[in-house]
Amino acid sequence: MEIQLGNSVKVIDEELEGKVTKVEDNWVYFSCEDGFEYKYLKEQLIYFDEQSQSHHQTNAVEFFKSSNRETPQGLEYSSRVVLQGKKPVVDLHLETLLEESEQIPKNTALLFQLNHVKEVIQKASTARIRQIVIVHGRGSGTLRDALRRMLDDQFPHIEYFDANYQKFGFGATEIIIHGLGKKGKT
Repeated sequence: MEIQLGNSVKVIDEELEGKVTKVEDNWVYFSCEDGFEYKYLKEQLIYFDEQSQSHHQTNAVEFFKSSNRETPQGLEYSSRVVLQGKKPVVDLHLETLLEESEQIPKNTALLFQLNHVKEVIQKASTARIRQIVIVHGRGSGTLRDALRRMLDDQFPHIEYFDANYQKFGFGATEIIIHGLGKKGKT
């Protein structure tokens, strides 16, 4: 079953829900009760068919549900997010993020990495850390592009650019979080 206009949707790893206003390729736009419109990938949503009153999850979560595995969202991010130094460096390589015994399927790795970045941004904002370097590696550019697309779509107060080339080559993005105020002020 596909997401359609008028369906109610809920974001898997956030307290956010609303009614679908537009579906475009793999993107779903929905309006929240606060009046703002949000844009998420289909696999980040649970959606409800109002007529049959049943809920559906998209492909990545369905895989876990059908195989009785823990979802990537069920993994504990908070204990894994460590921000050290004036400009913390966060490595998104799976071998760095996961314990040796943990494994997630390749088709959900990207979602797991992006969720980790969201947790990093949340912790950095709380600690009023303005600058962070996110190491995504060079590879094919899929993670880098998805990261930057997510920043554009969900974090308009964040500026990003290529990190120091001499130190990271083309494998890292530096972000600056705006609007945090000065440390010590409330």
